[in-house]
Amino acid sequence: MELRDFSPIEMLALVGLMEYVIMADNFLTEDEEEQVGAIMQEIGTNRYEELIDEFDTQYAEESDFRSLLESIKRQEAREIIYGSILNASAANTLMGRESDLLDWLVNEWDINISFDGESE
Repeated sequence: MELRDFSPIEMLALVGLMEYVIMADNFLTEDEEEQVGAIMQEIGTNRYEELIDEFDTQYAEESDFRSLLESIKRQEAREIIYGSILNASAANTLMGRESDLLDWLVNEWDINISFDGESE
């Protein structure tokens, strides 16, 4: 599955999580910038910005955002979204609400986290 296969809600969830987790500190590391840039390139800068505006307007409250995330049902999309966020945030230590949200997502989306070279 690729981003072009995402539904509008799945795409909004991806961009919303990027905004919520990666942009939370208002500073992008080089790795974060690369990840965000790759997504922007794939879906288009204008579309990415439209999704950010939609996210900021409709999901300002974390409870509303969690409801959006709960509506994502395709496991493959969940894993791509979560993996994208995890890859982009790997350089930073996530704390507070961002970490709490990602921990919640692991359970909500039934995400199995493993790292290269790690056996299950």
